[in-house]
Amino acid sequence: MKRIDGKRKGAVTGILLLALILLCCTGCEKQKDDSLLTLSLEESQPEEKENLKISNEKKEGTTKSEDTEGEEVAEHIFVYVCGAVHTPGVYKLDREARIYEALALAGGVREDAAEEFVNQAQRLSDGERVYIPTEEEIQQGIVEVSGSTNTLNGDAAGTESSGKVNLNTASEEELKTLVGIGETRAKSIIEYRNANGGFQTIEDLMNVEGIKEGVFEKIEDRITVNTGS
Repeated sequence: MKRIDGKRKGAVTGILLLALILLCCTGCEKQKDDSLLTLSLEESQPEEKENLKISNEKKEGTTKSEDTEGEEVAEHIFVYVCGAVHTPGVYKLDREARIYEALALAGGVREDAAEEFVNQAQRLSDGERVYIPTEEEIQQGIVEVSGSTNTLNGDAAGTESSGKVNLNTASEEELKTLVGIGETRAKSIIEYRNANGGFQTIEDLMNVEGIKEGVFEKIEDRITVNTGS
């Protein structure tokens, strides 16, 4: 009986050892597989990160492009409103704005304005100049009107059809549209032409107090001394 028990113990012990060996082998294989999986993931992460980075850059690029297009759609314009309005000046409007909207920003037209001769439904463009004539200017023929369209033909009295400002007939507001000419210099120009019977040449402008060669060079292409006859 003792010998049989010893054999049983030996068999049990052998089985346990075999099971332990198998368990160790399985654990090693699992650890090896886990290690390979970890290594594979680590090797693939840089590529995935790079792909993610490229994807994000493309997305950001698209967003910026869409944002830029959005800005172009929402672009504003700047328009100079002068003449018979309460508050002449440069105003910022939506790119689809009409003349009547610009007049509203300028405080509306004065009582002496001949607003019916201006097509207030006309669409504006960036850098445009809107001049509202007076009834007197219309009656005296200073501002020519094309009756078929009810809009002004040309600009104000002091602006030629070429777009140049006439130093001999321009109003203070018209003179102020010139670069470097503010209220003080505009008044000085009018005082000079009244005192000297007008300008004979555009170079005479440098005889006006406060206007030197630097200012003249900036605006010489925008001024004239034509009589308008």
